[in-house]
Amino acid sequence: TNRVLYLEDDDLACFSANGDLDLLRGAARKATDATLSRPVQTIDLQLDELSKRGFAHYMLKEICEQPDALTNALRGRVDYENYRVLLGGLSDHIAAMRRCRRLLFIACGTSYHSAVACRTLMETLTALPVDVQLASDFLDRKTPLFRDDSCFFISQSGETADTLQALEY
Repeated sequence: TNRVLYLEDDDLACFSANGDLDLLRGAARKATDATLSRPVQTIDLQLDELSKRGFAHYMLKEICEQPDALTNALRGRVDYENYRVLLGGLSDHIAAMRRCRRLLFIACGTSYHSAVACRTLMETLTALPVDVQLASDFLDRKTPLFRDDSCFFISQSGETADTLQALEY
């Protein structure tokens, strides 16, 4: 199917035996047991985008797709003739970042490793100390934050539990 209904925080989807769907909001469910209405959206995905395309595992497929993924990620960002890297929207915010005391990158898993990989670049561009922390450590240590710190909470999916909890801290 290409039809989806995105759930939001506190949503509860209830399917009846006959296939009907009721969408309940957490607070509404507690107060009035009222149902919600949200539009069903159509997504434009091809079946081969979702399949393993002959690879034994999704991970192997992703490893083999890395050269194309890297090429696509760099497209329009590298000026080979003038030996320059164009950072797009990031360069527009460097001056504002330089007004901070420090930059903190908080993440988990591969998002954490991405933050470690770009730490030196960010220190060079901003001339600020950059601290990279695992979200779980950030919470466990109750990391002190200052008014003029800037925190970047990084998640591939936007749903990483530790990173979301750190954001709420």
